[in-house]
Amino acid sequence: MENAEIKKLAVESNKQTWVYLQKTELDQAEKIQMLTAAYASLYLWARCGTTLHLARAHWLIQRVACVLQEKNLALRHAELCEAYTNQSADKKDFDQAYVFEAFARAYALNENLELAEKFKIQAQQAGEKIADPEDKKIFLADAKA
Repeated sequence: MENAEIKKLAVESNKQTWVYLQKTELDQAEKIQMLTAAYASLYLWARCGTTLHLARAHWLIQRVACVLQEKNLALRHAELCEAYTNQSADKKDFDQAYVFEAFARAYALNENLELAEKFKIQAQQAGEKIADPEDKKIFLADAKA
């Protein structure tokens, strides 16, 4: 399979994950499909993407894990998101904000409210510094959800 085809499938998997994330209620089958789509996106980006794609894929899995109330999984993927973001030479100003947001969610889920609040404040501060208005709008909406 060509890289262009793999990239198309990675994007498709990411979009499918968001279809589930935007639902107000999920049945058990949809929860499984959401997690499967998020991991498929990571797998596919690992085959054709950059370090930054991997960081963002781990962020997505962290978000799914929070929705599914999977405490350890959420924290682990927040850590991986941070590690790959730090390694990425082409990260954008919003990527660090998403790292902070990932930790805020994961720590809140793990009932470490002190760290959750610390990271929430860092996420808000980083979010306010995002230069592109559209990127800023998207981040702020994601951080509220």
